[in-house]
Amino acid sequence: MLEIEVAGFRFAARLEDEAAPQTCAAFRRMLPLQSRLIQARWSGESAWIP
Repeated sequence: MLEIEVAGFRFAARLEDEAAPQTCAAFRRMLPLQSRLIQARWSGESAWIP
């Protein structure tokens, strides 16, 4: 599980290791990550990290 904090709000998230093992491994190598997070409204339930 991951915890994401944005503007004082905290969200729980999970990595889909079985479905995307290489993506999850690459993301884990970047942790801890501190960056801007932009909600990608046009993409549904996703976010963009510039």
